[in-house]
Amino acid sequence: MSSPLLRAKQTAQIASLHLKSKKRSIVFWNELKPESNVEPILKKLAALKPSSSVLLVGHEPILSELVGSIISHGSHGASITLKKGGFAHMQGSAVDSTFAGTLRSVMMPRQLRQLCK
Repeated sequence: MSSPLLRAKQTAQIASLHLKSKKRSIVFWNELKPESNVEPILKKLAALKPSSSVLLVGHEPILSELVGSIISHGSHGASITLKKGGFAHMQGSAVDSTFAGTLRSVMMPRQLRQLCK
């Protein structure tokens, strides 16, 4: 899922080329724009099939807020800050029409560049 804004679209297209999944469609969610609220995103994630695997491409500050909400299970939100170009891996599932999960890893842009060398 990607924000419909240009830079996010470009990033989603690049990422989709490197995914091992045969289903590489990109769906654009206006909810991933930077001025959005996390609640509609959590509801959309909760509505996905339980076996779904998704990559969200968006902007700050909404992505940091989203990660914080997911890992704090909807309470006041854990404080996490992703850097521009950062990556967070989470595992989650629907819980009472919202989405909750566990943070598996966070990588900063510098770490990601090192992996690509």
